[in-house]
Parts: sequence; structure tokens; C-alpha cells
Amino acid sequence: MKGSPDEVLKAIPDFEEFTKLAEEISALMYKKLSLDSLIKEGESIVFKVVSTEEKFFQGGKPMSATAIENTYKHTGVGGELLPHRQELAKVTADLEGKRLQYDIYKQFIEVWRTLCSNQRSVSI
Repeated sequence: MKGSPDEVLKAIPDFEEFTKLAEEISALMYKKLSLDSLIKEGESIVFKVVSTEEKFFQGGKPMSATAIENTYKHTGVGGELLPHRQELAKVTADLEGKRLQYDIYKQFIEVWRTLCSNQRSVSI
């Protein structure tokens, strides 16, 4: 990309691509929020199961909330939360990538506007 407004303009995607990118960001946000909710629900179930089922009791008493959190909250009782956490990590990374791409496109537009303004100033 060179420094003339026309050359910068060629590097800027069409508005349809901006719309598509915004839709992709929206879909990833929905997926991320859904996974967050699913994980929270799973954590709630883990706390309930571990604090009420005797097979998890220690010395005849339910585990403390801190012990449950340190032992089962992240993975779940049988590792059932790990795939959701891995998917959440991927979705979050994809979302951040799309946001960065969108920001770069916006910066291209700002550079183009500045170059156009500078070109008009020189012409006067």
C-alpha cells in the first residue's frame, strides 16, 4: 500500500465485507455468551452435586465451597466442563481476531480520510 488516497482506497474492503464482519462478530458474541452461561450452569450443578452427595463428603461432612472450587469447579466432577472451556477459549480468540480485523479496516478508512484531507490542503 502506497501513500496516495486512491491506493489506500483499494486496500479498504467493500461495505458488504464490513457488514459480513459485523455479523460474524455478533454471532461469535452470542456463542461466547451462550458458552459462558453453559459453563456457569455446569459449575452450579457441580456445587450442588458435590455438596449434597455423600460420596464427595470428607469426614462425613460436605466439602467447603473453597474446596469444591479448587477441586471440581474448573473441570466438573468427571471432566465434563473442560470441552466447554476449550470451545470458549477458541470462540474468544476468534472473536478477538474479528474485532482486530474490524479495527484495522476502520484505521484504513481514517488513513484514507487523512490523506484526502491533506491532498485537498495541498491543492488550495
